[in-house]
Parts: sequence; structure tokens; C-alpha cells
Amino acid sequence: MSFDLSRRRMLGALCVTLGLAGLALPASAPATASDFPNKPVTMIVPYGAGGSTDTMGRVFAKALGEALGQPVVVVNRKGGGGSVGASFLKNSAPDGYTILLGGIDEITAWNAIASQVDFTADDFSYLGAVANYQNALVAPEGQPFSTLDEFVDYAKANPGTPVVAQGGMSAKFLDRLASAEGLELRAINANSGAEAMQLLIAGNALMSYSGGIHANYAGQIKVLASLNDTRLSGYPDKPTFKEAGYDLAMPSMIGVMAPAALPDDIAATLEAAVTKAAADKDFLTVVEDRLKSKVELVSGADMQVLIGVMTEKLRPLATD
Repeated sequence: MSFDLSRRRMLGALCVTLGLAGLALPASAPATASDFPNKPVTMIVPYGAGGSTDTMGRVFAKALGEALGQPVVVVNRKGGGGSVGASFLKNSAPDGYTILLGGIDEITAWNAIASQVDFTADDFSYLGAVANYQNALVAPEGQPFSTLDEFVDYAKANPGTPVVAQGGMSAKFLDRLASAEGLELRAINANSGAEAMQLLIAGNALMSYSGGIHANYAGQIKVLASLNDTRLSGYPDKPTFKEAGYDLAMPSMIGVMAPAALPDDIAATLEAAVTKAAADKDFLTVVEDRLKSKVELVSGADMQVLIGVMTEKLRPLATD
């Protein structure tokens, strides 16, 4: 079976993106650090509203706006595991007024080589990572399984078990699990973590990928396994996907990027503001207390290096 939903939906999603590209602000004279910013900044969240990225993104936008001295307006451009928003960003003016917050390493190190997209990692300027996802496989409470091994046994006994795929790399993990265990899983698509959680709670699916929004559903959603390289900070008793015998780990950096060719002085202004916003009290509360994740600051330069390393590490998987 195959869960490569992003490939099947990408052409349609990119058509929408190209249509929306005409709504971008008209080109103007290049901005400089001396007058940047002198108007509101748009921050794309490339996923649906209500998920973990959107939740922290709105608090981060407020802190970033305070650091910049101009409002930062969040715009959701969902689709293609973040690729629709990234494509829009690539085609925006490199003037600092359009940026993106999301799973930067997955978008640029995975989607760029595994999906039919119109961008590569070189099409962006990297302004830093601010936190990480608590990537996990989760299930609704009340089911007759509490571990990934128990879910596998259940799915073997119940062919057609419904699971949520959110496109991108999460579909690859479900595909790997199904192939390794000979499972017949039925994929249901969701465009955000919040939508995925509602599908689980309503009983329309029995397992899903989650980037961290599951922490908002204590008592309703349980974690089966971590998809990160390490166990999740909020669920140290749950094994990783690797520990369960599947040699895969998911990228987890939440970062900020802008179009390539961003002037160095504007990039420096934005990166300084990103660093300041990452230390904001409300942002720390949302990330660490509410989403049970961690604020982890990585510079734009270091982030770019990590993405290059990750791209080569993931390349064999993309063609698997």
C-alpha cells in the first residue's frame, strides 16, 4: 500500500498557490535595515488553523511584532505538508515583509526531494529555528491498545483499520509501518493537527501522526511512540519509532525562513527579532507548558548547514 498523498494532491495545490501569487503586494524599491520594517510583516503558517504550529505561531507572531516594532500578521496557507506555503514564500518579494514559520527541515530537506514542488532548499534564506515538534504516533483513549506493538497486533486482526495521514513525511512513516508489518491500513487525510485529533476523538480513525497538538487533549488522546530521534520530553516512558524496530526518525525543527536573496541587513534585523521573540514569556509557556515541547534556538547559518546534512540523509528514503 502507499500513503504518498502529497504527490497526488500537489499539482492541484500548486495551482491554487499560483493563483494566489497574484495577490502578493506589488514590487517596491528594495528595503534596507535603516527603514525596515515600516509596515506590517506577513508570517505564513503553512498548515491549517488550530494545529500545534498555528497555536505557537500566533503567540510567536505577537512577540516578533513587538521585537520589530510592527505587527506580524499570521496567514494560513495549508497544503502539501507545508509545500503550498513554501511555494508562495519562494515567489514573494525578498524584502523581509513575507516570512514563514513551520517545519523548515521537513519542508526543505524532505518535501523538496520527495514531492513534485517548485522549490529547493536554496530558494530560501534561513532566519533560525525556535523550537521542535513533539512528533508522535497517537491514538484515542478507550481503544484496546496502548503501545505501538499492541496497535500493530490490533491492525493485523482488523484489516482496513483507519489511520490519519497528514501528507508529507508522516505518510512515509505510515507506509513504512504498514509495509514492515504487512498491515492493511485505510488512510484518511487531514490538513492540520487539530483536524486529525477531531477525527480520532470522533472515532473516524484509530491512529494518527501528531506534531504536538496531542498535548492539548489530555484524557482523550494517548501517545503510542515518539517519531523524533529521542523520546519526547513530555512522554519519556514512550519508546521511539527506532526503538520499536523501525529505522526512521522525523525532522523536528520549527523555524523561520524568507525568500532567497534577502538583503543581509534585513536578514540580520529579522534574525535578531526571531532570537528575542523565542525568549518571550508567553511563547515559552505555550511551547513548553501547553504543547510539552522545548524552545531550542538555532541560528540561521547553523540551520542551513543542518538542512544540507539532513537532505543527504533523507535522500535514500525519498526514493525508497
